[in-house]
Amino acid sequence: MARLANRRSFDAFLREAYAKHTVLSVLLIDIDHFKGFNDALGHQAGDGCLQRIAEVIGSATANTGGLSARYGGEEFAVVLPGVDEEKAARVADAIRLLVRRLEIYHPRSPRKYVAISVGVAAKGDATAAELALTRDADIALYHAKEQGRDCTVASSSLVSSRLEMPSLVPSLSDLEGALAL
Repeated sequence: MARLANRRSFDAFLREAYAKHTVLSVLLIDIDHFKGFNDALGHQAGDGCLQRIAEVIGSATANTGGLSARYGGEEFAVVLPGVDEEKAARVADAIRLLVRRLEIYHPRSPRKYVAISVGVAAKGDATAAELALTRDADIALYHAKEQGRDCTVASSSLVSSRLEMPSLVPSLSDLEGALAL
């Protein structure tokens, strides 16, 4: 079984790779509807699901110079030094399809099987630091979930004006508008 790095190792690897490579991509991966999976089937089944998906994700960087890591909860991250966004999106789709091929039954998913959403970002001229790269991948992941899950979204495909994480807290004008109804 492929062992994944922990979050601390991911942060250190990303920092070093960002400094060393002009071409670098990050994938952030989230298991769709995982809370519902755990609620329906129990935490033991959830742990087994995480292990099987971790194995698929770990195989994506085996012998490549990249790194696969557990990012937190049901989220994973992949760092691909020397890989541009287009190739990284292909890697993301391959991982997504391999996870789907596991055919892990998920009673609370509309698809009835476990699926993942992936956000991809690549280092560019406007990327100020490795944290910005991770943020861009996270925003792309958010958009993948917004588009219906079980898909890959590349950061560059998002219009720059939309490259903001929507606030989960309603604004004062939103509240005032709702109260006026």
